[in-house]
Amino acid sequence: MTKKYILLALLFAGPVASVDAGDLQGESNETQRMHDRKIKAPPTRQQILHRLFSLQDVKLKDLDKSCHGIGANPKDVSIGDYISGVLAQLNERNNANWIEASCESAAQSGKDKEEWDCKVMFKTVDADSKDPWSAGLSFHINKQDDSISKSSISCPGQ
Repeated sequence: MTKKYILLALLFAGPVASVDAGDLQGESNETQRMHDRKIKAPPTRQQILHRLFSLQDVKLKDLDKSCHGIGANPKDVSIGDYISGVLAQLNERNNANWIEASCESAAQSGKDKEEWDCKVMFKTVDADSKDPWSAGLSFHINKQDDSISKSSISCPGQ
């Protein structure tokens, strides 16, 4: 390769930064965790819903009291039953229906944990009465392994 092409390649490549693994060895574990936490982005809406659907077999009676006895049908015993019933109720064509799914860092919500505080709400506004209605679930996703603690699941309503 001629010098002309090498110079052009360097010009377009720009400066290259590298970090040696040894540079990070002097940092404490807490500093490294803080660095990792800053880099990790919150789950997307699709990832949040996927995590929620993975809970379908969890029994409502084993969760927070806000989840006891909820559902469109008295026979609803699991999160899957509950979600299926709520989604079936959102089938009125004239109603405004939507799903809100979001997560924020537990540190933002005043907790000092490496978790995402997530909430999925199924919402509707009746076309005739204009009355809003919502139902859903909230839960924490561990930032390190994406697991959900069953004790963190609750069922907020409107």
